[in-house]
Amino acid sequence: MQNGGVESDRVFVSAVDWWIAAVLVIAAALVPLLVVSAIGSFAAGDTIAGVVSLAAAGFVTSLLLGLVWPVRYVMQEERIDVRSGALRQRIWYDQIESVAPSRALWSSPA
Repeated sequence: MQNGGVESDRVFVSAVDWWIAAVLVIAAALVPLLVVSAIGSFAAGDTIAGVVSLAAAGFVTSLLLGLVWPVRYVMQEERIDVRSGALRQRIWYDQIESVAPSRALWSSPA
């Protein structure tokens, strides 16, 4: 329950396609590799490569935590609250014109 425990709220999590899961796992696996690369670069005296590796690790981590996790939908009495990482959107039921299933990438965060 969200918003003070209102009984009418229903929470749904987004389904994850296999290819999206694979991309997320690969991206998450890159973070420790980038950190190891940064450590090696700093140890070798290559400060620029170390900073670039750390920046890339931070960027990937930010994307994973800030944009894609968690994805959930909270159906409330008058609206749906959609959360995709740090992004939040309120969709009022009276503004919905139609609903259709889609697997298109641009229909995110679904």
